[in-house]
Amino acid sequence: MTENTPATSDNATSAAVSLADEIKRRRHAAGMSQPQLAQAVSYSRQYVSLAERPGANLPSQALVRALDAALNAEGALTALHAQARAEQHARRGSRVESRAMAREQSSGRCLALASPAERELGEDREGWCRRDMLSLAGVAIAGTFLSPVEHTRRLLDSALGMPTTELDTDEWEHVADEYSRLVGRNVPISTVLPQLLTDFDEMLARIEAAPESVRARLIRVAALFSALIAIALLCADCRLDSNRYWRTAQRAADSTGDRKLSSLIRGRRAVYELYDEADNRGILNLADTALDLAGDIPSAGKISARAARAQALAKEGARQAAREELRQLERDFDHLPDSVLTNDPPLWGWSEQKLRFVQSFVHSYAGNIDESDVAQSSALSLYGETAFRGPTQIKFHRAIAMAADGDQLGGARYVLTALETVPENLRTDKMIYQPAVLALDTISDRNIKLSASRDLHELSPVRTEIP
Repeated sequence: MTENTPATSDNATSAAVSLADEIKRRRHAAGMSQPQLAQAVSYSRQYVSLAERPGANLPSQALVRALDAALNAEGALTALHAQARAEQHARRGSRVESRAMAREQSSGRCLALASPAERELGEDREGWCRRDMLSLAGVAIAGTFLSPVEHTRRLLDSALGMPTTELDTDEWEHVADEYSRLVGRNVPISTVLPQLLTDFDEMLARIEAAPESVRARLIRVAALFSALIAIALLCADCRLDSNRYWRTAQRAADSTGDRKLSSLIRGRRAVYELYDEADNRGILNLADTALDLAGDIPSAGKISARAARAQALAKEGARQAAREELRQLERDFDHLPDSVLTNDPPLWGWSEQKLRFVQSFVHSYAGNIDESDVAQSSALSLYGETAFRGPTQIKFHRAIAMAADGDQLGGARYVLTALETVPENLRTDKMIYQPAVLALDTISDRNIKLSASRDLHELSPVRTEIP
């Protein structure tokens, strides 16, 4: 995609225009392309491209801060962003009130879906999730669709009256791949989820209008989309809503008759359930179903199920069974097709990096210090420099191994040291803070555990609870 300069929206304020121009000017001065700048700030190229287009929708404050730092703007971009927001609010007038009402109504609809027990949770962790993240998910449809840009695009798209074609399906498969990269990267879930839900809604409309010749492919994409939303909601600690999307993903996959896809969805769900408070029996049942669906041929779904079983058994303390499952996983890994080993897109592939991760997990819970150390070193060497989730979880494994070997104080300190290296805006990601909690759960000394839990609460106050 080329970097053409778009026409300025009538809704853009003078400061918004200046902000977009200044971002582009500084990027050019730094000799960076949009993809290079996107990589530097850990956002997609599309976000950088939109930030350089003056329009009704300003880039987020988090993105502008990241751009300001990457381009050495010394606060110039954040100042322009603040000015643009002030001008935007002044111009919108009554529109601000109407949109606030829409958000309140949408949030109310989301909360109405909760059970009475859920609504009574108030200000605890699940209450926080529903107040901020789930309402965000609901508003993604109402708020984004009500924006002038999206509303106009939808009207034009509808007016064209074009049928859904194979080319459309190719595009949606590509979109799903792109989201799988975003959900697996160091991008805040609050940034990804609204866009993911918006595109998911549009894709559903495409399925309704699709001829039978492309319908099955689109439903397959819908299964992957549903799974991605489930993962995003789980990362945001919205467990009940995540479960709903997992169920939809499973039903959509099953409706295609593609047993490999059905196995993949259940296998990946079993892995992600490891980071929830779910019962291990449920995880093992999911994994067993995925194995049955996969059959004898090694696949991403089959090896994900093996990984989930090995880790669930290790958490249970069934060391011998976990080691046997790990050995079977290693045998299956040697026969995986290249299309799975490439790990592209990363959420659905299964590379050596994931193998070393599972080895690290199993050996750490078993207290096999030497074997866990080898697996951890190998795993860490395979992660990119900007990765946080995987490497941080590996460090938590190391803390578990230290505690199992008798160094409980050292293990507790290692958990806290590892979490301190994670940027603050990522510490509330469930794939980071929940493994920290699980690592501390292996500490048997109550005083050490209590002290470490308090320190963990200080590092991630929204998410953790003191036992």
